[in-house]
Amino acid sequence: RDELGLVRAVAVKVRSSSKRKELFLKIQRDKGSSSAHMMPLDMAVRWSSTFNLARAGLNLKDYIDYFIFELSTEEKDSTKRAKLQALTMTYQEWQNLQEFHDVLRIADRAQQAFSSETYPTLYLGIPALEGLHTGLLRKCRKVSERLQEPIDKSVEKVVSYYDKTGASDAYLVTMGNKFKHILKHWDKDLYNKAIERLEGIFAARYLEMYGNGLSTAPSKKGTSKVSLLLQELDDSDDEEQENTMEKTPESSAKPWRKDFLHWMDHDERPAEDMNVITWWGVNADRYPVWASLALDYLPIMASSVSSERAFSAAGITISKRRNRLKGDIVEALQVLKCAIRKELLVRPPMPSSLLEQQLQEQEEAEAVINKEVERELTTGDDEEENVIFEFISDDEDYEN
Repeated sequence: RDELGLVRAVAVKVRSSSKRKELFLKIQRDKGSSSAHMMPLDMAVRWSSTFNLARAGLNLKDYIDYFIFELSTEEKDSTKRAKLQALTMTYQEWQNLQEFHDVLRIADRAQQAFSSETYPTLYLGIPALEGLHTGLLRKCRKVSERLQEPIDKSVEKVVSYYDKTGASDAYLVTMGNKFKHILKHWDKDLYNKAIERLEGIFAARYLEMYGNGLSTAPSKKGTSKVSLLLQELDDSDDEEQENTMEKTPESSAKPWRKDFLHWMDHDERPAEDMNVITWWGVNADRYPVWASLALDYLPIMASSVSSERAFSAAGITISKRRNRLKGDIVEALQVLKCAIRKELLVRPPMPSSLLEQQLQEQEEAEAVINKEVERELTTGDDEEENVIFEFISDDEDYEN
């Protein structure tokens, strides 16, 4: 029998009336469940809803069997009672449903890896497809014969999607963590070709921004007291070597090479509470060409989750009482709703180069004021230097 079809039929029975809904929830509470759950309904066009239905059926299988028993007991018609009893699944049928659920769980994990509406996930596209491909191949060797052909078809579809990633440079440019994924899982030749292609993309953007000249990106040097002190403690030979390196002319054939390797050779990772967009906003002055590429490639959507949710939210906005709204009004309402819910209208400023410059200017202004105060305190008349100030507390003043 079709195990998933049986669970779907039970879900329809559960949600067919308010009385049956309450009965199903009451069965869970009476059996000591801390939280009662309702059976979901799946959609034929969304495999993820089918996965949720199978997962709910497995989690609630004890309550489902008792629910069918209650319905069949109350039914007086023998024909209908037999149909209800036929919905009871055997142990082997539950095992078959568990096997089917485990196959869908591999795809669900891959989908959840690069599905988000709040941060870019395109850099996880290739790792997710490779993980899905490996997981399906591993599962194909363990499942029963009836699922091997569907898994083979799924693997072919994943391979076709994976081959299409070669037609776009976005998957390569957006890969984070210094491309360690392709270094670990690809062979050396493919890795070298990928880095060569990446350098070509970087060179084209560099020439577009600076031409054949050198990058004008400012080099940040430590200006704090500790940094200046450490510079004084350095050996003079190191200082001369540093000056010599700064004066060394860059190769005219590949002026972008230095900036390309500058980011590739530095192991820098965003903090745990900082997303990749904020990190590139903070470090845009240090890596201007890389930041320009990130600005172009990171907004590319990896999945249609955000657009589907926006479409569903727009459907809620357009009701029977608001059915004359035009497209531009609905779009503006969705943007305003998102801005209010995500606190984008009023929020503290995000880290940026402009904010860092303002903070540095404030520190310099405070330093100037402190120097003026010290100068005023040290330059006084000789008579004023001999003056003794006696501080009397309020209690002593009252006692006298």
